[in-house]
Amino acid sequence: MADRKLPLHVFHFDCFWMREFNWIDLEWDRRAFPDPAGMLQRLKERGLHICAWINPYPAHLHINTRADWRGSGIGTALMNAYLDQLRSEHVPGVHLETSSENKIAVPWYEKLGFQLLQSIPTDLYQPSVGHVIGLMVFAMRL
Repeated sequence: MADRKLPLHVFHFDCFWMREFNWIDLEWDRRAFPDPAGMLQRLKERGLHICAWINPYPAHLHINTRADWRGSGIGTALMNAYLDQLRSEHVPGVHLETSSENKIAVPWYEKLGFQLLQSIPTDLYQPSVGHVIGLMVFAMRL
């Protein structure tokens, strides 16, 4: 990315950072990543933020509802249709990320049955919001 002069702020590891078919134990695949601690340190030294997908909840989602449609039930209907589809395909779980700034969505996710897995402070959005926020990971077993 640097050679191409493309901006890079976050390095996302897809689910294959974990050992194949062992995606519940959250262990690095040492064949692909023999020194994960060293690699993560080198990435951080370059100023990169790290995001590692987790696979006990392999499905991931993003949902946005226009402000004038909020409260109409359309978001819940879309979410239920998505969750039903995942269940029909025998997907074991789903996860999503949001921030502590998302005051409307956080209680809605909890009402739908998502559980907070992790909340960590991040300065990733500090340039736009002016302060450190909590990056929140929610998940649901299906």
